[in-house]
Amino acid sequence: MTVMAAALSSIEQLPEGNLSPRTGFFISLALHLLVLVGIPLLLMVTERTVSFQRPPTFQLVTAPPMLAPVTPKARPVHKKAVKEAVHRREVPKMGEKPVAKEKEETKENVDELASMLNELPKAASISTVGEFKYTGYLENVSQKIAHYWNPPTGNSTISVVVSFTIHRDGTMSDPEIAKGSGNASLDNLALRAVKLAAPFGALPPGFPSDNLELSCTLIPTRN
Repeated sequence: MTVMAAALSSIEQLPEGNLSPRTGFFISLALHLLVLVGIPLLLMVTERTVSFQRPPTFQLVTAPPMLAPVTPKARPVHKKAVKEAVHRREVPKMGEKPVAKEKEETKENVDELASMLNELPKAASISTVGEFKYTGYLENVSQKIAHYWNPPTGNSTISVVVSFTIHRDGTMSDPEIAKGSGNASLDNLALRAVKLAAPFGALPPGFPSDNLELSCTLIPTRN
């Protein structure tokens, strides 16, 4: 700063009339260089250099020793289960063929289930007046009537018998209660189910008559 002040004072001391344009240009250039270059250099020299130390960002940590793998405990096997498994898998004796007991047990279970289903009363069963060999047609009629048979309560000890006639084209006529259950509401529901199920399919082509007289036994098995 003292250099600049000295330069300015020397310029002021010069007589104004003795300055030529060329001299003024060089003086102005010298002043600009002094301001733009000299002052920053002077500041860089006089400024005390401060060393920058980067703070530590991490720290080395020793890893703990490797843990031993945990082995899952085996579940205890009950002696009773082992005995049952050994008892089920019987080893055939020499000269004998192994018997497929699992298949036999499955067959027995299926037969037992079928017998239980057969013992259950059907909601609607059809019987004919006279001989009728077309069982598939009767099954279709009973399924249609059972679809509309919705008693309010279940009671397999009572039943309603409705008699009616099916004509060649499948239409029905003369539905009536042949045997009542003792409950007028239940009898009316049975008669209504038969009427709603009609018309049925046309009679089989091989049937010799134009009319088929049927009796439908309805049991309130649905809850």
